[in-house]
Amino acid sequence: MEIVVVIVGGMVILLFRQLRRRRAKSPAVRARRLTAEGVLSADVKQSIHDLLTREFSYYSLLKDAEQQEFVFRCVDIKSNLEFEAREELELTDEMSLLLSASMAQLTFGFKDYVLSNFKKVILYPSTFYSKLIEAEVKGLTYGNGFISLSWSHFEHGYEHGSDKLNLGLHEFAHALLLDKAKQFDVEAFDILEKMANFIKEEVEFTGMSDSLFRDYGLTNMHEFWAVAVEVYFENPVELAAKYPRLYRVMCVLLKQDLASRILGVDSQIA
Repeated sequence: MEIVVVIVGGMVILLFRQLRRRRAKSPAVRARRLTAEGVLSADVKQSIHDLLTREFSYYSLLKDAEQQEFVFRCVDIKSNLEFEAREELELTDEMSLLLSASMAQLTFGFKDYVLSNFKKVILYPSTFYSKLIEAEVKGLTYGNGFISLSWSHFEHGYEHGSDKLNLGLHEFAHALLLDKAKQFDVEAFDILEKMANFIKEEVEFTGMSDSLFRDYGLTNMHEFWAVAVEVYFENPVELAAKYPRLYRVMCVLLKQDLASRILGVDSQIA
């Protein structure tokens, strides 16, 4: 009996500790902590609002309450990441915020929006050499929690918002898949794979590249997913018109309906 009491007591203590950890990770608790630290003051929030209004077209699609939530998420994500600039690139707070905003854009449909397995973003001025794949690259996402990006190509992605090339969303999409794969709708991802195979077969049969999906995205499912995210955020209305089933699948996986938001109509996707 004494042994049972000790085991039960141990379980209670363990559960209590887990509950405290969960509470510490909750957005409400994090908001109070960030406010207390002064990083969510009215002046800071206004400054971020001005930056996003100026530099981030996705932000302009959000309603007032959503913009407030988006600003908080940017600050929260930024506080959970370490940013490092290399090769004489000078890191600024604005750069860190824009990178955090890109991640917030990708995960805005998620309640659990922090990619907790990813702790560091490494920035290079432009393309950089990867010893891992022995080639010059624009970006890499590592399973050990690191993301490397070319800053000039990240900037290009948001300066040219309809060319279906957004390095930040592309690499963060890889991170999202690695971080939250268990939360994804399995049936939806199966349909995504079938659509990838369909598009690849069409390209091979016609000998012509797809108008939305560049050939690189047909390399494997990881790249198709990342490229599909780029297409979804940069050309959602065109994607919905050309591949309506694929568009609906992306809405389910990303938990947001961007085309309906742009067109100003009610979403028909649950």
